[in-house]
Amino acid sequence: MTERKPVSVLLLREPVSVSLGTDAYHDAFGEFCLPSFELSALATGVTTPEGEPISQATDIDFAKHMIQDVAYLMTHHKPKEYAQEYCIVSFPVLSHTLDNISDVAQKIIKYGESYDGVVLTSQRAVQAWTEAVKHISMKCKDVPRFQVPFYTVGPATMKALQDAQIPSLLAPEGIVGEDAGTGSDLAHRIAEGMQKTLPRSGDTYKLLYLVGDKLSSGLQDTLTTLHARVELDKMRVYTTTKDDRFAAHCRVLSKELQHCSGKVHGSAPDWLVFFSPSGGDYALPDLRAYGWIPAPGTPALPTHPKIGCIGPTTAAWVRERLGMEPDAVAAQPSPAALRDAILDATADTIPLA
Repeated sequence: MTERKPVSVLLLREPVSVSLGTDAYHDAFGEFCLPSFELSALATGVTTPEGEPISQATDIDFAKHMIQDVAYLMTHHKPKEYAQEYCIVSFPVLSHTLDNISDVAQKIIKYGESYDGVVLTSQRAVQAWTEAVKHISMKCKDVPRFQVPFYTVGPATMKALQDAQIPSLLAPEGIVGEDAGTGSDLAHRIAEGMQKTLPRSGDTYKLLYLVGDKLSSGLQDTLTTLHARVELDKMRVYTTTKDDRFAAHCRVLSKELQHCSGKVHGSAPDWLVFFSPSGGDYALPDLRAYGWIPAPGTPALPTHPKIGCIGPTTAAWVRERLGMEPDAVAAQPSPAALRDAILDATADTIPLA
């Protein structure tokens, strides 16, 4: 009987550091299993809890180097409902630098009472808020009370905020948005909250909105369409650039999949999963250089990876920039929803070794 080769899924996002525990986007694919090819067990050092050291490798020095690379994670899983091994790989496309943290702190200290809530639509924004709170705690002998509703997009951002170490006087009054898949979805939640909170029909709901330099207009556009009396006070708190290790990580994965497939030259993953339009834009040149994405105007071939998306905004980017329909789109921006979309789309097309 011909054995199925592992279905390889490249998640274009930063993995959870091994020192902080397991990664939910990897764990969603089921229990750990021993990898089908030895190099992967050495390359990350965390492929499985029981990974055995390899006895032969053509690139042992490079593999040893990768053990120390906490931004590159490869794990192997077998979902309970499938007799199929999945090789899940994560490494980041983007790098972020926090900005204007002291300005955010000063704004809360001086004008905190004027805000009705805070909007954090990314985990980086949560990180920036956490740093601003630390700044407030260090600068103020008496920490001001600032307890308002917080609005987030999706369960990952919500969990990041819940897990953040924030003093009780600055802790969120409540967190809304776990089920919001996009900024547009969140706008509807904000409008609903505003109607319940504002005492008078002519009042304006003022929100502190911490953003990055790459800002989608979906939230603001939908609030305008809804005629919501919401004032968004935007503050840029992080800058996004391309991670300078991305091309090298693509090369590592190509070499590892080569060992898995037995091909003479590098191989492509079975799936590419995009997590944001900005990440896609930065990744596209390298993905095309490796032949993982077809050149502009060229149709995708069966040998090209399937395309997955974390949500509708990223799916729209795929249609516009790549000129193709995504093969899988998560119903919600969560590990379980993304896994379900990929498993459903893979079930009838699992490759044979």
